[in-house]
Amino acid sequence: MEQYGQPTWCSDIKWLLLDYDDQTRRERLVHRPGWTEKMIAEALADARILRQAIHLQVDTGLLSPKAIATRTLEWLEQVHRDRYKEGSS
Repeated sequence: MEQYGQPTWCSDIKWLLLDYDDQTRRERLVHRPGWTEKMIAEALADARILRQAIHLQVDTGLLSPKAIATRTLEWLEQVHRDRYKEGSS
């Protein structure tokens, strides 16, 4: 998206970033079979770009799976309510 901009078909797509800090990401990726330092660096760079592009974020490194699911469901319900309001206007 950074290089080419947002396609027109994405104008109504809603985004929620499930993310965690770079140190945790690095620690997890180091233990993945076949992941090179270059791949890890690219994953960290991608995460930084996503953090800048997507304003609504849930820190999955700090929350329990249940809390993450609850926040995600609340977000989805809000998106649905907002769409319903837009459609009834």
